[in-house]
Amino acid sequence: MRPWKAKIDGDAGVSEHTKLTGGEAVQYEVGDRITLKKGHPCGANDWTVYRVGADIGLRCGGCGHRVMLRRRQVDARVRSRVPSPESPIER
Repeated sequence: MRPWKAKIDGDAGVSEHTKLTGGEAVQYEVGDRITLKKGHPCGANDWTVYRVGADIGLRCGGCGHRVMLRRRQVDARVRSRVPSPESPIER
């Protein structure tokens, strides 16, 4: 590991975006419904999370089109989030 990239113990697992903006890291789960700031060309703003990892997979609520976005892009574009019914209570 490069010394200038070393993580401080308190920052382990926290993205640079979160540290720079001072916000909390948002945890997405499969089945969560999110609303993005900009609408899809089909006219829908609702998206469902179908994959979580380094990238987040989203499925359009209107036409079913699937897209993959980087976590940082989703954090910047999300307007609201509704957890899936089967997910545990908010942490």
